Amino acid sequence: MFKSQKLNKILAAVTADQKYRCCYPDPFLSDLNLDDFYAKFDYHTFGQRVTTADLITWLCTDTQVGLYAYYFDNELVAISYQSARKSDLTLFWVNAELREKMREFVLSLYTSEQDPDGFWLIDDEISDAGIDNCLENKRENDAWNKKKYQSA
Repeated sequence: MFKSQKLNKILAAVTADQKYRCCYPDPFLSDLNLDDFYAKFDYHTFGQRVTTADLITWLCTDTQVGLYAYYFDNELVAISYQSARKSDLTLFWVNAELREKMREFVLSLYTSEQDPDGFWLIDDEISDAGIDNCLENKRENDAWNKKKYQSA
């Protein structure tokens, strides 16, 4: 299947019970330049059709990293690799056709009134209540920092 015989052997050993729901589409959204649209995304449907399997993983500080396989409707579409917690995650696609198939699926999970190439308007998104919430968060954070760092 692939040039790497070791990778082929690892993938061939993956069983159905090793695959689990992929609830977070982050690697795909980032690779497809769609990572600004989380709030409008249907995570449930994504997790029903996309699964992942840990191929070679380890714990780096508090984050599991390594080599993962991603399946769309049980077909291998991509592999990701992240060497360390703060390192970038790189997605490697099986081929361009499967990448496009995944892109179409991901785009279908946005609510119909949303345009993935759209943008946010201040008047539509920021209200007085939102500003009040932001100010309250600032007050709480400032109070916490003052207490923590004055007692130190």
